[in-house]
Amino acid sequence: MKEPGLIRRGLAEQIARALAEHPEFYAVFVLGLFTLAAHTFGWATSDHVIDLLLVALMIFTFAMLRFLHGLRERELPRPDEILLDDYPESYLDDLVRARDLWITGTNLRRIFPDHTCRLQKVLSGGGKITVILAKPGTDASKYGALQEYGYVNVRRQEAFSEQVESALLTLDQLKESAPSQVTVLKIDFPIYFGIDGINVNSSDGVIYLRFYPIGVQDRPIVVLRPHESDWYDFYRQQLLALTGEIERATFDHVTAIAALAKRLDLSQLPEERRSGGFLVPYTEAEYHKFVILAQHFYVLSSGDKVLGFVLAHTSETLASFVGEEVYDHIAKTRQQPFVVVRQICVNPDYSNRGYGRRLYEYLFDQVRRANLGEATAVAFIWESPPNRASENFHGTLGWSKVETYTLKNGNGVVGIWEHKLS
Repeated sequence: MKEPGLIRRGLAEQIARALAEHPEFYAVFVLGLFTLAAHTFGWATSDHVIDLLLVALMIFTFAMLRFLHGLRERELPRPDEILLDDYPESYLDDLVRARDLWITGTNLRRIFPDHTCRLQKVLSGGGKITVILAKPGTDASKYGALQEYGYVNVRRQEAFSEQVESALLTLDQLKESAPSQVTVLKIDFPIYFGIDGINVNSSDGVIYLRFYPIGVQDRPIVVLRPHESDWYDFYRQQLLALTGEIERATFDHVTAIAALAKRLDLSQLPEERRSGGFLVPYTEAEYHKFVILAQHFYVLSSGDKVLGFVLAHTSETLASFVGEEVYDHIAKTRQQPFVVVRQICVNPDYSNRGYGRRLYEYLFDQVRRANLGEATAVAFIWESPPNRASENFHGTLGWSKVETYTLKNGNGVVGIWEHKLS
């Protein structure tokens, strides 16, 4: 153990340095003098006990006074510096510099028309924009009206839906100017916060998070940046969970794809769940083959979770699938060029979020970029056994049934559906 005198000299140096940097530490100095006086005049019986008490007391008091000093000098954030009443000046600059811009909201009244010109600058710079907003006439729209006005009636819901339609009209115009750079998703479930994410997967990313209290517009607002808080990664994942990311299917996806397809296997579904749609799954080995051979095989995922996928072939390659009767029939009766959708699937845990629509939009964009001219998308939907959920889904997206085909091998009846991509 060190001698008491050495401990005192070390403490004296600490006191002198603290007094030079922070005058408020005079209180600690006076307290230390009192303790030393007690030791000198014999008010205590153990040098070591006094030294240890002095060290503990000084450390605690230094820490507390340093905290108070930081708070007074605004070195530590106050709640009202984190929870903002309005968007900071950096917000508009961040919008313009975005290479990858994500905007979520109910009706996006903040964005349109005030910031439309900034979105155009993002597109002209080659950036991508993903927008998520409420689908008119759904629970998302109803809650949006409640949040906007503080109460809901028919007139308020109609007014709110008009705001959404106005935003959609502007988005359509932006998409026409840059079809492959703009993605629009309409959701039918309530969302209780909005996110403007700028380059969220990059080190220069920033998230503007706003909450949706009843009857109050966008309060409070929180600015999150990478490495400043774990909340940045949390809300980035929330954003990806709303939208997911679409990429080319790889061998790493095959196990998850096969497991998802198996969940929707008609033979495995109870009768009460068949109304939700089904497909005929392939094995992992077959999906592995499709990764290699299929021109269009895309996966929608969030983190390591596969939310859905679409698998399609171009008309030039159908001859390679020997012995598949439906494809032989389509190849003989359709005019090229066309693309055949073999499967489209969405995880039932994430239904009604627009994922199926988004997968088709992505597929169609990729087909157009392949310069297939006046291409047509073709799909076949089981009618025996019936798959009405798939029929309703495709009808909503603008597909049309053009033929009913009975398989000669006796394995069922399918409807042939088409969608013009021009």
